Amino acid sequence: MLIMCLSLLVYIPIINKGLASDDFGVLHRVVVGKIFYLDGFFRPLSDLSLYFCYLIGGFSGWIYNLFNILLHSASAFLLYKSCLLLFNKSNKDSIIAITSAIFFVIYPFHNEAVVWVVGRASNLSCFLAFSALYLTLSGKLSLLRGILVALLFFGSLSTYETSITLPIIAALLLWLKYPNEKRWLTALLLLGGVVILNLLIRIFLVKEIVGEYGSRMFDPSLVNNLIKFLKTAGRLFLPPMPHTQLMVILASVVFIMIGVIFVLFWKKELLAKKQFMIISACVLFSCTIPFLFGVNTRTIEGDRLLYFPSYFLCIWISLTMINLLNQQNYFRLALVFGLYFFIFLQVNNYTWRKADQICKTILDDMSNLRTSHDQMLICRLPEEYKGAHVFRNGFIEALIINGIDTSGLRIGSFQGPSENAGLGQIFHPSTENAVKSLVGDSIVERLGNNPEIPIIYWNNQNLVFFR
Repeated sequence: MLIMCLSLLVYIPIINKGLASDDFGVLHRVVVGKIFYLDGFFRPLSDLSLYFCYLIGGFSGWIYNLFNILLHSASAFLLYKSCLLLFNKSNKDSIIAITSAIFFVIYPFHNEAVVWVVGRASNLSCFLAFSALYLTLSGKLSLLRGILVALLFFGSLSTYETSITLPIIAALLLWLKYPNEKRWLTALLLLGGVVILNLLIRIFLVKEIVGEYGSRMFDPSLVNNLIKFLKTAGRLFLPPMPHTQLMVILASVVFIMIGVIFVLFWKKELLAKKQFMIISACVLFSCTIPFLFGVNTRTIEGDRLLYFPSYFLCIWISLTMINLLNQQNYFRLALVFGLYFFIFLQVNNYTWRKADQICKTILDDMSNLRTSHDQMLICRLPEEYKGAHVFRNGFIEALIINGIDTSGLRIGSFQGPSENAGLGQIFHPSTENAVKSLVGDSIVERLGNNPEIPIIYWNNQNLVFFR
């Protein structure tokens, strides 16, 4: 109950946030088209959960947000229970468990999985994976338990793919908890078999394993992969920032501190050293997909990829503190981490609220403008606000869902991430030549036969007429 209340409290600012970007496209496909399968993607459970929320609250954002927040708190509770199992030999299991769970609730660098409606794919997938992991740790894999674990993990992989390394993580944690038994091998074979089954279904049913969206994971360049590794490792601890040099400096400090921590643990007793090394390995393996895919260091876009590794990272932080600090300093540093996480979580929440305000303003403006014009060319449509999604996708579906006529509408251009710096200033194109900057040369040529078509554009505050 404490974990759930804390989750609701820290995410209250976004509880009434509406839909954005892909939310509209996916919900239109699921609700209107009744299509729960998309070529190149195998994530049916996420779509079904969205449809479930629609049946309860329609297209109102609160029901989707509440679902995501409660799911997040459930994952934090599983983290608490799993820590009690893993560290029951240490006398400090309850401290590690509650601290890890609180850290996970307020961890700020994965909240796209909680705040963005479609981002719940990561949230739901990880909850199913964490449930499978807890059942694996809490008892021997009997036939019925094994079937349930397999179904949960298959559901996880059928929702999002970041949990694909769970077989290795489960084997490591079982080896930590039951070093004299072969439970780790049983879990590895069972969960590994689920991975193979999921891949076979993707190959023969979906006809693709990762699709075009995920193809960038397979970059042959060692340099590019090293850069993605360093970016992901830094973003586990640091917020995104526009200044690359500052990010490099802070990330270097983080890496040095991690190195010092490893040296200090090497001098610890065997049990503490073993616990630390295994949890460190779990963090590393849990980051496989973010390492391969890459994480944005400038904005919060893509933070949902860090949801799975943050689960093990919060354990790692708590375990490190409990072993290297006395009780008084432990709680002091825990408070520092808590404030750090809470502050940046609220910064991210504010960013999503601002993006939601932009989205709702555009839809209100479109509703008013459509009453006076049959045709319209829309320019500088914002894709995002500092990484929080607005209308990168799903604009037409958003109009349909909100009952706005889409006939005669054309989209001329989008306002990309590089233009975010000017969001605080009103944009005013001053000359006719500005048409090209608004819509591009190709659209200008197509307008040649109909030069009087009304052009409206986002001026960073409202949709207004250019001509």
